[in-house]
Amino acid sequence: MTRPEPIGQIEDALASGAFARHPHIWYERLQETAPVYWSPYLEQWLVTSYDLVEKVLLSPGEFSNFGFNRAFIGRLPALAYQDVGVLRHHYNQQGLIQTDPPEHTRLRRLLGPSFSPRALSHLGPAISDRVADLIRDARRKDEPFDVVAGLAKQVPVQVIADLLGVPEPHRRRFPTWSAHVIRFFGTAAPVPTHARALNRSLVEWRSLIVELLASRSEEPKRDLLTELAGLVGSERMTLEEALFTAIHLLIAGHETTTALIANTIYCLLTRPDQLEEVRASPDLLAGAIEETLRYEPSITRLRRLTVEDAELGDVVIKAGDPVSAVISAANRDPTRFADPHDYVADRTFSSVPHLSFGRGRHFCLGAALARVETRIAVNGFLEGFPGARLADTRPPDRVASINHRSLASLLVAGC
Repeated sequence: MTRPEPIGQIEDALASGAFARHPHIWYERLQETAPVYWSPYLEQWLVTSYDLVEKVLLSPGEFSNFGFNRAFIGRLPALAYQDVGVLRHHYNQQGLIQTDPPEHTRLRRLLGPSFSPRALSHLGPAISDRVADLIRDARRKDEPFDVVAGLAKQVPVQVIADLLGVPEPHRRRFPTWSAHVIRFFGTAAPVPTHARALNRSLVEWRSLIVELLASRSEEPKRDLLTELAGLVGSERMTLEEALFTAIHLLIAGHETTTALIANTIYCLLTRPDQLEEVRASPDLLAGAIEETLRYEPSITRLRRLTVEDAELGDVVIKAGDPVSAVISAANRDPTRFADPHDYVADRTFSSVPHLSFGRGRHFCLGAALARVETRIAVNGFLEGFPGARLADTRPPDRVASINHRSLASLLVAGC
């Protein structure tokens, strides 16, 4: 089987960084000319049409949730590969986010009740109090407010750490550790220095979780780590599954929601008419958050590894090939969404859902939590800063990653 010829302009854009800076220009071209495209530069397939992305996500028997990260690590130069034993070991394990049925079904059934809307309902008042404190602190300062550092990063890490039951002194290390994950997996090819930094972080991270799980076995509390410790103790979950799952929850539980909060505020501040509509009718905020998820999803790609030769569109993908189902492209597919490149705060999704939380068995476990946190944080910002405006007319800096779409900072004046 021969892969299609590469498109020179696409490969040049990927190599130069132009693709990451303005991805939708290139995704639109791929949708029109090669919705299933093999990139020699990335050494993976890019799938960009809504229907084909959905097919990848709904076909775990052909496109596995396990193995993409391991394959990426395997591209490291030999010396660096030998240096990162913990990194290799960690991503060779299976946890909630990195496994397929039936094991995924078992893990999901064990953890799902802890993330149901009913189970999370008690978190609202604490989130509201935290947001109010952050807004109050910002109002005391006569200077532009960085929405990312001062709000979007503060709320989710506190919430997920509270949910898991991680003691306060350890929480300061989470942002650095998770940033190392995003940086390493967010490049086109693995970078040895990034791999070594992530390896060091995983040594510390795994050691902490093992320590906390042991502590909860001796002194149970009302938190998710106690639940995990109990599942390990009853042999319904292995220690490695608990480790991988806890670490993933700590990453996904705050990095993606941080991006969603900041992206929503940025989308509204750059569209004054829609901002005023949301201010006038707070009920529209939930819809605006869904539109942000479609228009600027925090995670831009969901990564899979082809288990067996699979036909996708008019292309046959070989077993063992990495595949990126490009959510941010599918969410702007003109065959599924009217005016896909326009942000419409009151857009309805009754017939065609966005794919930002995935589809099928791997639909995001924390979707309800992310929506609650974002609604409370954005509403608190809008109420606390009625005169807010961007402090700089230039586009804000973004975190460098091909897998995430998040703002590095967002300075707001009029606070």
